Amino acid sequence: MNAFRFVVSSIWVIATVGCHTLPDPVTLEPGYHQKPSSHGLIAATSRKMQGGKPAGASAIIPIKSNKDAIEMRLALIDSAEQSLDIQLFIWMEDYTGRLLMERVLMAADRGVSVRILMDDLVLGISYSDKQLAAIQSHPNVEFRLYNPHLLREHMLARGVDMLMDGGQRNQRMHNKTIIADGRLAILSGRNIGDHYFGYGGKYNLIDFGGLVSGHILPEINRGFDRYWNSESIYDVRAFELAGRKMSLEEFRREAKHDFLREKVAPERRLDLGRKNWSDYLNRAA
Repeated sequence: MNAFRFVVSSIWVIATVGCHTLPDPVTLEPGYHQKPSSHGLIAATSRKMQGGKPAGASAIIPIKSNKDAIEMRLALIDSAEQSLDIQLFIWMEDYTGRLLMERVLMAADRGVSVRILMDDLVLGISYSDKQLAAIQSHPNVEFRLYNPHLLREHMLARGVDMLMDGGQRNQRMHNKTIIADGRLAILSGRNIGDHYFGYGGKYNLIDFGGLVSGHILPEINRGFDRYWNSESIYDVRAFELAGRKMSLEEFRREAKHDFLREKVAPERRLDLGRKNWSDYLNRAA
């Protein structure tokens, strides 16, 4: 019986994929990074990192531990005053994923211009399309997907889509970058999710990254813009279905509720509210 159900399900998925096309894209205007900020904590940290280095040099601070990895991301998000450009392969809807998303939305609340660019490969096991559209509804947030799948929120369908159109679907975006105020950037192999920051229940990953500043930043900014304006990009609103909408307020309320319900040891709990990172970044630089 299980084998029969699998065969029937597979035939249905193949037929469904074959009859589907991507929706008409939301009209997108070309977007480009803002002029790097010359004031605020991010700019001051960049200047300190560059102190004593010759003109045209870049600086890097290694990010080795899982603890430093999440703290440095929070430091950039909380300290940004002008812009946040975030490019990722995976953003999980778990304890650390919800925390970082809420802090990004808090940055948008205070007027920071936020651009989020995500690969679409595994969104079916993280955020749903209606959640992504809710995030995009913030007036200071733009959210785009790279190379989206034909069928949404069904992992079996996504797998069949990969098999039937591997040439197109295997073009994935593995970049993992957070750029704050155009002056500091985190480059890393880490996505966003509990097991990337030492909060995984069954396993955790160890990776390396760096906080960079200086001469390399203009190229990082241009690299983000190239993806942002590429032909493989879709606005998340293209996949919002009538009758399945979610408000931003509802999304944030549910995310906060789930965040507070997570079973995390008291000594490892993270604060949902914004923090002052002046001392942290001053020591790091």
